[in-house]
Amino acid sequence: MTKTSLYLIILSLAAVLSAATGRAIIDECAVCRIQRLDHRKKAIAAQSRYKEQVYSFCSDSCKAQFDNNPEFFIEPAIPRTAPEFTLTTLEGNLDSLANYRGRVLLIDFWASWCAPCVKTMKDLEAIYKEFRADSLMIIGITLDSIGNQQTVNHIERNKITYPILFDNRTSPTWLAYQVKSIPSLYLVSREGQIVRQWRGASKKSEIEDAVRLQLTGSVKGQN
Repeated sequence: MTKTSLYLIILSLAAVLSAATGRAIIDECAVCRIQRLDHRKKAIAAQSRYKEQVYSFCSDSCKAQFDNNPEFFIEPAIPRTAPEFTLTTLEGNLDSLANYRGRVLLIDFWASWCAPCVKTMKDLEAIYKEFRADSLMIIGITLDSIGNQQTVNHIERNKITYPILFDNRTSPTWLAYQVKSIPSLYLVSREGQIVRQWRGASKKSEIEDAVRLQLTGSVKGQN
């Protein structure tokens, strides 16, 4: 069976399902996509129009969440300039985005009470060890309070070696980066542009490919 034949069969099955349910099929619900609850294709249960754009949902509940706060569920455009910040390190010093100009940078927003953040941080530590010699830098920005001992314990327990900064309570960096959930991860190019962003627990291989592309211009397996 050729790829074209398989594709046509898939389209036919989707059409049958759509006809049977009376609903069209969408790739992802606009709310579930942000909350990363379920990535399966689903039937459209409801739609909303916002700023001349139509958004589809898998349930009336998701539509209600969107209608209550549309901007929360709309991903900011990329590429865009990474907002500047100057934050406090675990050691009590100051560190700034400007210190990493000319390097590929991963910025991870997390908190010690966030279970999915643990896996992401372990993956990032492995990526850091693999690519730091190639000028990759990773920064973890925690939403924990400055001086929180639980933050220190978390870093030591998971053997995290890349820099950790405490977010500013009076002028939160997470607001400037439009963080909608944690963990949230941003890939910043050498030119200071956000070129990729991930919400929730993300695939390590996907992050690695994006980093490799910024560092070398190619992904694994490509010539």
